Amino acid sequence: MTRDMIRDRIFAKKASVVTVTLGGAPVVVRSPTVAERSMIIEKATTVLADGTPKMDFSKLQLYAVIYLAHDSTGARLFEPMDYEPLSQTPVDDELDELINTCVKSLRVKKEEADDVGNG
Repeated sequence: MTRDMIRDRIFAKKASVVTVTLGGAPVVVRSPTVAERSMIIEKATTVLADGTPKMDFSKLQLYAVIYLAHDSTGARLFEPMDYEPLSQTPVDDELDELINTCVKSLRVKKEEADDVGNG
């Protein structure tokens, strides 16, 4: 495969979409771009006093939902200001399914999050 063919293949990629049902309504989870994934990871990461970065998997879950969950028209369901209310929402099977679907689309595993700064 030539350089141009490889580049064409990479740049032709389209976001994957998974639909989950929440309260009977479809919620569309779109895979993030590289930039979106980096931004979500950055928002979920704090720097400890010793300068070591530490990713909080709970924050990663919430930011993934905020930035990747959309309604059927493509509009985001949540805004960054919804972080606190979402963090106080009781968990249930539907919400867990949405969270798990959003996190899965990031392609970041909990173990990897726990390892940030520990490598």
